[in-house]
Amino acid sequence: MAFTMKSPNTDHFRPSIASARRSLGPPWCVVIAAILVLALSLRAAPVITLRSEPVTVEDLSFYVRAGESDAFIVGQITQRKLVRGLTSKQEAVLKVQGASESLLQTLRDPRIRLSEADAVAFEKQRELPNGLPQIAEGPVREVRKVVSPYVVPVQVVQPVGVAVNTDDAGAATGVDLIVEKVTIQNPPPVPGPYYVWIQAQSGRAAVTFNIPNKAYGNEVATSDVEIPLNLRIRNVRLHDWATVKLQFDKQDKAVRTTAALKKVSARIEITKDPLEKDFSGAGDENDNFVYKLKWHAEEK
Repeated sequence: MAFTMKSPNTDHFRPSIASARRSLGPPWCVVIAAILVLALSLRAAPVITLRSEPVTVEDLSFYVRAGESDAFIVGQITQRKLVRGLTSKQEAVLKVQGASESLLQTLRDPRIRLSEADAVAFEKQRELPNGLPQIAEGPVREVRKVVSPYVVPVQVVQPVGVAVNTDDAGAATGVDLIVEKVTIQNPPPVPGPYYVWIQAQSGRAAVTFNIPNKAYGNEVATSDVEIPLNLRIRNVRLHDWATVKLQFDKQDKAVRTTAALKKVSARIEITKDPLEKDFSGAGDENDNFVYKLKWHAEEK
């Protein structure tokens, strides 16, 4: 009698792949990858610290001249503190600029000021922009002094020994464009003192004006600031257009970068007749500042 051995059916011992996945949850490789991504993101996440510098007298002057409300200014002082109390002269200037008596009374409150130690530390930090010592610029020659009632005089200076910037626009015309000067009208784009970077462009030429460590304006300045440029571009085309870019910042190094606080540009027509024209640039809080350019073309 022959017997046939039949292998036992073990299918009921082998769960399907789908049921195994349901029982085990997501694949272990996916779980491990998710954990690694989470750990790396937590490690790389920046620590965000909200920090505001204390309010200086130049900030107050800028706010008042820009027409900010007393509530806004007091809110800034309450949040950031005032560096120091105002002198009687500074109060007089702010009053002429439009500060109300109630605002001046608030500014006299010693509780809104920094401590003496904090004020000294802040002032020392401002003396050394970006942690670098100031570099003497050498002698300067006075060009003009603006004096008017209730105005802090601001000297306009021409640096001695600063070379004239030149470049070639490539048109071989024998005509040079000279951007003579810029006048930053009051109020300035950022509270003084501030740093300036200016570039004139035409064709392939791009000439730049910037004096390292040279700041313009002061704490309570109410005068326009005139900056001689003498930017020269050779071989331009008459009745063509050139572009003048201006950048402003509270830090010397930052003004030469794309991260500058204020950046504006103007198009000027290249003509033989000397031209002087006002331009406006939009700043924070939708306020405008005005600057004036003077330029002409010379034919050799």
